[in-house]
Amino acid sequence: MLGANFRYQVFTSYSHRDSEQARRIHKYIETYWVDKKFVGRVTKSGLVPRSLRPAFFDRDEFTAGDSLASQTRAALDSSKNLVVICSPDAARSKYVNEEVRYFKSLGRTHNIFPIIISGEPNNLENECFPAALRYNLDEAGNVSSIAADPPLAADMRPDGDGEDYAIQKLVAGLLGLGVDKIVSRMMRRQRLTRRALLAYAIVTTVIAISSTLIAWSTWKLCN
Repeated sequence: MLGANFRYQVFTSYSHRDSEQARRIHKYIETYWVDKKFVGRVTKSGLVPRSLRPAFFDRDEFTAGDSLASQTRAALDSSKNLVVICSPDAARSKYVNEEVRYFKSLGRTHNIFPIIISGEPNNLENECFPAALRYNLDEAGNVSSIAADPPLAADMRPDGDGEDYAIQKLVAGLLGLGVDKIVSRMMRRQRLTRRALLAYAIVTTVIAISSTLIAWSTWKLCN
């Protein structure tokens, strides 16, 4: 267990029409390597974990009715955070809306992390946020007509944060760390990767030149 009876670090909520992008985002979350210097640090989200695994990602448990399957409710009960893949299809999805509503009813509103992949917030024709994100719940736990505070979402759209930075913002939120720490770590890894590629290219070039010189010397000796 992850503490506080959480089995999962993350539950990913998405429309079936967004499966491809949702799966990519979910895979990034699951395979994200947390820098050792951050592990165990106390943040507003609790202790920084070693990784964001396990994470829940499953669409096969839904029934044909309007309510969530018992297995899905159990997974939401056992999830520390909810990532919502936001798009017009997600805004229209009764399942995504119900997952958000149910998670809110558990008292975990501040552990909901939206990420926009398409659409436009507060746009009647192209809304990307489900109603349960845009409105507060009433005392019975149902979506009310009272507007909630605007969700602080990572934005993958080209005119938003862009894909790379949006995912870094999402991870930073899940870990309770400043996005600057996550981005600087990413840039450091990119520099190391570039150095490794440069070193490989140099070694490969040296080997190629040496092989050519040896072949030329052998040819000269034989002629």
